[in-house]
Amino acid sequence: MTHKYVAALHRSSVSGFRYGLRQPDQLLHLSFAKIEQNFPWPKIDIWLAEKLNVEMVDPCSLDGLVQAQHPMTLNAVAWCWRVLLTARALLCIGGVPVFESGRLLRLSTDANDSHLWHAEAAVAQVDYVAEQWFSRAYEAAAIIVTGLAAHLDDFSDPEPLYRQLETHLIGPMWADNASSHSNLALLRAADAAHIPWHHQGGGVYQLGWGKRLRRFQHSQLESDSFMGKKIAGHKYATAQWLSRAGLPAPHHLLVNTQEAAVHAAQSLAQKLGWPVVIKPANSVGGQGITLNICTEAGVRAAFTHALQVSRQVLVEKQVKGCVHHVQVANGKVVYVLRRQPVAVKGDGEHTMAELIAAENSARQQAMLWQRKPTLPQDDLAINCIQRAGFAPNHIPPAGIWVPLRSMPTNIDGGRDDDVTSVIHPDNEALALRAAKILGLGLAGVDIISSDISKPWHVNGAIINEVNNAPMIGVGTSSIGAIPEILMELVDGNGRISVEVFVGDREAFEQGRKRQQVLIGQGVACFLTNHAITEDPKGILWPVIGQGVHSRIRALLMDKQVEAIVLILQTDECLAAGLPVDRLSRLEIVNAVLVSHNAMPIKPDSASQLLALLKQHMSQYHSDSLSAYKQPINRSPHVTI
Repeated sequence: MTHKYVAALHRSSVSGFRYGLRQPDQLLHLSFAKIEQNFPWPKIDIWLAEKLNVEMVDPCSLDGLVQAQHPMTLNAVAWCWRVLLTARALLCIGGVPVFESGRLLRLSTDANDSHLWHAEAAVAQVDYVAEQWFSRAYEAAAIIVTGLAAHLDDFSDPEPLYRQLETHLIGPMWADNASSHSNLALLRAADAAHIPWHHQGGGVYQLGWGKRLRRFQHSQLESDSFMGKKIAGHKYATAQWLSRAGLPAPHHLLVNTQEAAVHAAQSLAQKLGWPVVIKPANSVGGQGITLNICTEAGVRAAFTHALQVSRQVLVEKQVKGCVHHVQVANGKVVYVLRRQPVAVKGDGEHTMAELIAAENSARQQAMLWQRKPTLPQDDLAINCIQRAGFAPNHIPPAGIWVPLRSMPTNIDGGRDDDVTSVIHPDNEALALRAAKILGLGLAGVDIISSDISKPWHVNGAIINEVNNAPMIGVGTSSIGAIPEILMELVDGNGRISVEVFVGDREAFEQGRKRQQVLIGQGVACFLTNHAITEDPKGILWPVIGQGVHSRIRALLMDKQVEAIVLILQTDECLAAGLPVDRLSRLEIVNAVLVSHNAMPIKPDSASQLLALLKQHMSQYHSDSLSAYKQPINRSPHVTI
C-alpha cells in the first residue's frame, strides 16, 4: 500500500489568523519515514526552482524544532519545509492564491514507531476553495520532494511529471476554482503591498475593508456598468455606441448569410475600397478573423471561418496600421502595447526553418504552464514568410522580424512592443473617453493606428474594440504595471482602523468612548463585541450569526464602515484565530474573559489571547500590557 503523507488537514469553520501568517490559516499534519541520510538539498533546490518555479526561501521561524541540531532532525525539517514551498507553488500554478508557504510548528517521532515522523504546520487557507485541493497539493509536493531526494537523476526530464500533474491536479484544480491569470496577478501584487483580500466565492475577490473595499472578478470590477460590459462584448454594438459619441469606430456591416456577406463586402469596397476584414461579432483573442480580403471567393471562405465562432458576422473596411492595446485603470492610461503577429527574429546565420526549430526547442524547456504557443510551420506560416520576401530555407538578416501569422491571436500568440512613452495625448484621451462611455473602470481599448504617436484625427486611426475583461499580469509590461493598477483601484492600503479593547463591561465602556472620539473626528466608526453591533448613531446593527468573526466579516464587507472598535470579551479567538490579519490599536483593560461555548474558561486564556494579539498588532496602547505578556519562544533563524 502506498504511503500517504498528508495525515490530516484541519480548517476552522471560520477563516482566522492564529499563527502570524498574512493569510487565514489551517493546520496541516504530515507523516513520513525517518530520514537517516543526507540528501543533496542544494541540487534539489535548483531543480525545484527551475522546473516548478518554487521560490526557495528560508523558514521564518522553526519555533525550537532544531534545538538539538541533530542531522536527522535537520533533514526532517529540510524535507518538511520543501514540501511546504513546493505545495505553495503547485497551488498557485493551479490558480489558488497562496502566497506564503506557512510555518512549521511541531516535529516529533511516533510514540509507537521510532522510524516514523510527524509534523504539524500552519498553512494558508482560502475560503471557498475545496479542502481536497490543498490535501492533494501537499500530497503531490511530498511525493515530488521524496522522489527527488531518493532519485534526483530520474527527474532530468520533467515532462512526464508535468503531464501527470496537469491531468490529476493542476487542470482539475484550475477548472474547479474559476481561476484566471488576472486574478492571480492582482492578488499577488496586493499581498506584496499588504492590501488585505478575501475570496467571496466564484472567483470574486474583495480587496480592502469597509469604505475602502473594491471587488473584482478576473479583471472586471464591481463598479463596472453591467450594460457597458454587455455592449463591449459585441463588436457591432460597441462601434455603434462609440460612433454616436463622436469617436472613430470601424465601418462595418452585420450579416448572417454568405450572400449577405458578399453583398456587404462589395458595397464597402465600392465606397471605401478593398481590402475588407471579416470577423465574428462577439469573439475574443482574434478567433475567426480573416484579413486582407479582396475577392468574392475570399469573402465566402472568411465568412464560413467566422461563422464557426459566432452566429453573427461583421464585414468591415480594413484600416492600415497595427493594433495598439491601451490599458485603462480608473480613468488613467497605465500602459500601451503595440501588438504584432507571432514572428521569428533573424540572426544572419540560420535559415527560417532552423530559427523556428530552435525557438520551439527553447519554448519546450519552459515549465508546461508557462510555455508560449509552439511557433507554427503550416501553410499559413509559409505564406506569411513568402509575403515578407523570404522562404523557409532563406537566412533573414540579423535583427529582422519575419511574421508567421498576419495578426496576433490568443492561440498562436504574438509579440508586444511597449509604446507607453510615445502615445499621443489625444490618443490617450480617446481611450479614456471610450472606457468612460461604456462605464468601465478596467478596460483594454484597442486602437488601430499606423503611428500611435500621431493624433487619431490626423492619421485615420480607429477604436477597433473595447475589452471589458482585459488579461492583465501576462507579459513584462502588464506585470510591471500591476502595482500602478492597484494604486488606481484601491485607496491607500485598503485598510480601515480596527481597534481592540480586551476585558469585561469596563472594556466595553472604554471602547464606546473611543468610538465617540473617532465619530467626533468625522469617522463612521462601528462598535461591536461578540453579541451586539452598534452603528455610529448608537443604533443596533443586526446581523445573522453570533460571534466576533461573523460580525467583523459583515462590517468589513460594508462600504459605510470607516473604522471598527472591537471589544474582545470571550475566548473565541483562541480557537478560531483573529478575524483580521492586522490591528491598529490594542487596549488591555483587564483580563476578565468568558467562554464562548459554555466550556470552562482556561486559567491562561487571557495571556494566550494577548500573545495572539501581539502577532497581529501595528502598535500597542496599554499601561498594563506588561502584566499580561507571554513571550513567544522562537529559535534563531536557521538556514536549512
